[in-house]
Amino acid sequence: MNKLSLFFMLIFTLFLLTGCFDKTELENSSFVLAVGFDKDSVSLGFPEVSNDGGRSEESKGDKKDKNVLTAEGLNSAYCIDEIDGCLTGELDLSQAKVCVVGSDVLKDEKHFKEVIDYVERNNEISRRVIILAAEDKSSDILNAKSSQSEMPGLFAADFYNNNVKNTDYTFKKDLQEVITDILETGTTVIPQVYSKDDELKLEGAVVIKDYSLKGVLNDKETRCYTLFTQKDFGGFINTEKKGVNISAKVKDKKISSVISEDSDGLVINVKANIKGEIYENSKLYSDEYIQSILSEKVSEDIKDCFELFMKKFKIDAIGINELCEKKYTDIYSKYKDNWNEAFVKMKVNVETDFKITGSGSIKEMSV
Repeated sequence: MNKLSLFFMLIFTLFLLTGCFDKTELENSSFVLAVGFDKDSVSLGFPEVSNDGGRSEESKGDKKDKNVLTAEGLNSAYCIDEIDGCLTGELDLSQAKVCVVGSDVLKDEKHFKEVIDYVERNNEISRRVIILAAEDKSSDILNAKSSQSEMPGLFAADFYNNNVKNTDYTFKKDLQEVITDILETGTTVIPQVYSKDDELKLEGAVVIKDYSLKGVLNDKETRCYTLFTQKDFGGFINTEKKGVNISAKVKDKKISSVISEDSDGLVINVKANIKGEIYENSKLYSDEYIQSILSEKVSEDIKDCFELFMKKFKIDAIGINELCEKKYTDIYSKYKDNWNEAFVKMKVNVETDFKITGSGSIKEMSV
């Protein structure tokens, strides 16, 4: 190869090694960690930084104003565009960890539909962003300064990454799951977040049908819901039945359901196989006796979950519709046009087999 050819090859290689001309440098980006949607307003939460972090002079001020910017407008796109116009850096929504939806949006079918449509169409926002329902305004959540974390987005992301298998009063729900729920059944259940005594709390949930709020689950109801529906449930089963006061930590859970019908309509038979650990030493009761009590308690909790959605809300937001459609097509074809009516009248049978694993139970007396 002659020197001239080698020279042109080196020049060509140098061009290939150059960066993209339209690349945005990190220092010129304004990263968003949390997005809050309220009726006629949107709030964006930015990381805590020592300088202006890409915010304009107009947005500087106290700590609250520095990390959260709010704009009012007729729709989400307009509000976010307004905030973008106040930034010296390029707005970047790709790092958003959580979207918080205010209660006024959840109560308004048109508004909630607009919010879901916006986040679904926005290619920057990840489909895995966590969705949370605010007890009141989402802006209050974004402005809350918890002792555990300065940013609600990071707090929620870290909590679910580290504790999702160790809690029974909340659960993780991402954008993709909410969209899938709504498209397939028109219903979804979203975990709730609120601020109390300067602390962010992830407890409870809201029930959504046809893009509108239908009810709120308290802590006990949320625990029953997560026990039946959440694969990674890792909470405690607490019982005081028959004079036995004991708690068991769930380590493994498998729940299967079989749908059939009788002369009165649908019948569902639920089988729960649970493995758990007991942390207190029990010298009064055998493993077999404690297991029978825990089995009864789990069966009661699952029945309470069905009762909650069949009688209180009269909404199938626990996946029975999807199960019947996918596995029992002949049965589903008979009831699909009046599914909700058939669901609320469904007979529910639950059988639980709870097995104690690990240490903590001492067999000295049998009952």
